[in-house]
Amino acid sequence: MKSTLYILALFLSSYFIAAVSLIAALLITLLIFIRFYQLRRKNLQQSIYEAALLAELKQSELEQNLKEKELLQQQYSRLEKQAARNKEKAKSYNAELTHLKQQLEQKPTKTVIEKLSDWIAKSVIKPTKQDIYIQKLSDLDVDMLEHSFLSVHDKISNMDMKYIICFAIEMEVQDMSLLFNVEPASIYTVRYRIKKKFGGGGGFRFLI
Repeated sequence: MKSTLYILALFLSSYFIAAVSLIAALLITLLIFIRFYQLRRKNLQQSIYEAALLAELKQSELEQNLKEKELLQQQYSRLEKQAARNKEKAKSYNAELTHLKQQLEQKPTKTVIEKLSDWIAKSVIKPTKQDIYIQKLSDLDVDMLEHSFLSVHDKISNMDMKYIICFAIEMEVQDMSLLFNVEPASIYTVRYRIKKKFGGGGGFRFLI
């Protein structure tokens, strides 16, 4: 009788241990699944955020470029008509026409640098830093940047050029967020996107 009870106790003990082990394994599997789901959800949210940010930047850039191009074209057409009607003032008008034509025809990189200088001068960045950034912009090798932009396979947007130039002059993230009116975290996202797009090669090694 005692032997039978002992065997029964051993059997129940083994069964209990097996049941506990199974439950523990199920709990571990469940925790791993939950963690995997959380990571996947986080990655998905990051991808959605980056896609939305890129779409917003492209839309803003397109609208800004269209407005600026339209304004320059209106000024050019107006002065051209005035110069034709008034020969006495033709020389002064022609000087303005030449300047506007140069703006329309000059290298995109030069235009972006001039635009950034104007933005920085009108921004809320500290005046001492404004002077440093504007000086660094004037010291940039425009031809080297232009060549680097043209050497990459992917098309570079004007907004990409603005960010790349700011990275090139080592502008602080906080100042870039003030200049572009975005959160500092967005600057890191843009830097990562550009770095991933161009691989830090060519003239963009400063992105690494």
